[in-house]
Order: sequence, then structure tokens, then C-alpha cells
Amino acid sequence: MKPIFSILIVTSLLVSTFYSCNKLGTSHADLMIELETNMGWGSVNDAWRARRESWLVDARNTTSTQEQAELLLEFETMVLWTAVNPKWADVRQQWITDARAANNDHDLGVQLMLFESYVLWDVVSPNWHDRRAAWIEDCKGL
Repeated sequence: MKPIFSILIVTSLLVSTFYSCNKLGTSHADLMIELETNMGWGSVNDAWRARRESWLVDARNTTSTQEQAELLLEFETMVLWTAVNPKWADVRQQWITDARAANNDHDLGVQLMLFESYVLWDVVSPNWHDRRAAWIEDCKGL
């Protein structure tokens, strides 16, 4: 009886871990929202306060790579230049072109990772420091 009970407990734990790990990070939209959520209000312009809630709804309801790309581009334009590495200015135009040309979640995930790599550490929540490595792996897995 003990082995069966142990198997049931382990199975239950594995299933709950699977669902909790996959709640976020299963789509480009989830990962984009997660990045946005971990950036502070001081990293975005004032117009973002008015747009944010509807942007989140749009991001959760998006069905195409093109729609996701446009939402990513919109978010990036709301991020202040003081919140990104100054070298972002050198790659930004090509990044915009590449994001618009993305054909699938994987291609767009690459662009999301690239943008995130230029976001400064002091504008993200302390939780991001712990989550970032797994978030990158989730982006690579798209």
C-alpha cells in the first residue's frame, strides 16, 4: 500500500509542478507580458499608464505573430531611453525590421530576448534577476 501511495504523491507533485511552470512562458505573449510586468513604472513613459491595461488584454488575446510583433514594438516605444543600454540606439532600427519580419513565435522570441538584453538591471524588479535565465530558456523554446 505504501508504494502506491508514494507513487500517487510523486505523480501529483509532478503534475502540479508541470502546470505551475507552464502557466507563464508558454507563448510569446506570456513572455512579453512577463517582461513588461517586471519593469518598473520609472522605465516607461507616462502614456503607458493609460495604454497598459488594454495592451495587456490585447497581448493575451492576440492570435497572430504579426499582432504580437506590433504589440512588442508598441511596448518598446513606450520604454524610456534611460531604461536601456545606450547601444540600443545602434541596433534598434534593425531590430524593428526583424521583429516586423518575424514569421513565428520562435523568430519573435529571438527579438524579445534581444530587446530584453538591452534593458538595464536597475529598471527591472529584483524577481527578474532570479527569473531571467529560465525566461530566456522559455524564449528559446518557442
